[in-house]
Amino acid sequence: MNTDSNAAMSDPSRYLDDPAFLAFLEYLKYWKQPEYARFILYPHAIYFLDLLQQADFRSAISNRNYKELVHTQQFYSWLHYRNNRLKEGSALNKASA
Repeated sequence: MNTDSNAAMSDPSRYLDDPAFLAFLEYLKYWKQPEYARFILYPHAIYFLDLLQQADFRSAISNRNYKELVHTQQFYSWLHYRNNRLKEGSALNKASA
């Protein structure tokens, strides 16, 4: 294993700078193709895969406070997603009636 990978193992935030990890992120983009995307259960994973392609996001997410903010926002998005979709559907049904 190269020294960059060894350093990344000792500090998890360094994975975001590891060339091997960045190459792996690039490889994972095949999941965006329709023949694979249909198997994805959590579409936000693709959103975050896209974000991780950006150096600015990788830099920001290595900050503990920002990481916690993103985690919290993702949690609340999942928590309220179904209820929000039900409300939207109900509103559309009322508008079309």
